[in-house]
Amino acid sequence: MPLLRILRYLLAPFALIYSLVVCIRNACYERGLFSSVSFPLPVIAVGNITVGGTGKTPLIEYLLRLLSGGSNMAVVSRGYRRKSRGLVMATPSSTAAELGDEPWQMMRRFPGVRFVADADRCEAIERLMESDIKPKVDAVLLDDAMQYRRVRPGMLIMLTDYSHPIYSDYPFPMGLMREPSAARRRADIIIVTKCPPALTRPSAQSIIRRLSPRPGQRVFFSTIAYGRPYNIFTHEETEMAALLAGHGDVIALAGIARPRPFFERVKSFAPAARNIALPDHHSFTASELEELRKFALSSKSPLIITTEKDASRLYSRLEKDDSRIRDTIYALPIRAEFLFEEQETFNKIILDYVRRNK
Repeated sequence: MPLLRILRYLLAPFALIYSLVVCIRNACYERGLFSSVSFPLPVIAVGNITVGGTGKTPLIEYLLRLLSGGSNMAVVSRGYRRKSRGLVMATPSSTAAELGDEPWQMMRRFPGVRFVADADRCEAIERLMESDIKPKVDAVLLDDAMQYRRVRPGMLIMLTDYSHPIYSDYPFPMGLMREPSAARRRADIIIVTKCPPALTRPSAQSIIRRLSPRPGQRVFFSTIAYGRPYNIFTHEETEMAALLAGHGDVIALAGIARPRPFFERVKSFAPAARNIALPDHHSFTASELEELRKFALSSKSPLIITTEKDASRLYSRLEKDDSRIRDTIYALPIRAEFLFEEQETFNKIILDYVRRNK
């Protein structure tokens, strides 16, 4: 019997206790024993029931591109692993350490959107609705809020990774699930993310059957598309092939939950690239930064390609470094794209909800 299976059997009693506690908590919210707050404006929550990356940030950015033209948007997150405490309202001078790496990354891309970091999402939304906030916020996106039951969103979007679907996982600590899979029924929309671009309709229908959506619950499929890499300091964009053609030594650097697709993308252009995988939301140490400096100064035509999440943490740490190092570091942007020509259907659901509830 494989060691992993033995370990799962040993952890099963703890997973059962964990699931029972979570189910009791959810039942208390559903029966009104614990209070949830609704707000008089559109609130869209995006989350998942598994630990690790399911593509929440690309989906939040997709929603911002969809809604920002017609609404004064705000994004509220807890600011995972930020160095600050309490409520932080982002300003142009805010750092990733104050907001968290993902909100800071989005703030730079969407300067017209308000970003708030606060563990108390109720307090954050109440602050956004106060009269001194100009222009008035008329729609809110809640990031990573599937388990935050104190806010009752008007729409809940749950994500599940194609390569790690919830029906093949186990509750913590047997697996990576924060809640039993039945929690998926709370969602209005389920999106299967990071699908192969060539996913067939029969394969998608098989996934839908295994997800067993409740009546009225929509299931969509999305994939990750890559943009042009850009220097994280100058924002100068370059085609991937042209960028790599001018460099000899390449490092692919990723501190995200599931870096394999990122590494494969870089390898497809630079087969000799050296992969460096770090833990999700990794805080770079002084010695790690020094190793990057040495690489940039001693290698022949060096290039470091990293994720946008990692770029947000590297930016402040290397902002005042030698120009040779700054010229070396590029971020590879990603975006979510819907499969099976269902983008317009998804967009209409979101836009109709926002229009009805403004």
